Amino acid sequence: MFQFNASQAPRWYLTSHLRRRAAERGITEDEVMLMGVLADPEVTYEQETFGPNRQVCQRGRLGVVVDRSTGAVITVVFRSGQAWLAQLSKPAT
Repeated sequence: MFQFNASQAPRWYLTSHLRRRAAERGITEDEVMLMGVLADPEVTYEQETFGPNRQVCQRGRLGVVVDRSTGAVITVVFRSGQAWLAQLSKPAT
């Protein structure tokens, strides 16, 4: 398992998939980029189920899946079941 180091990664960019999922979940791009999820994660681990070079970075209420080889920030998720349930109970817009 490799250690996460934001300075070793290529320049991060948000995929269209992430932008779509973030909007659906009421998560702003600033939360993903500026809240330290990438720059200073609390937890990181490899997750290659959906492709090589994938890693999960978590901080605060969010987690992101990144491709370390390309710099793609693939998707954003909530870290807790409570946050998921709260999101599900919101009326659709």
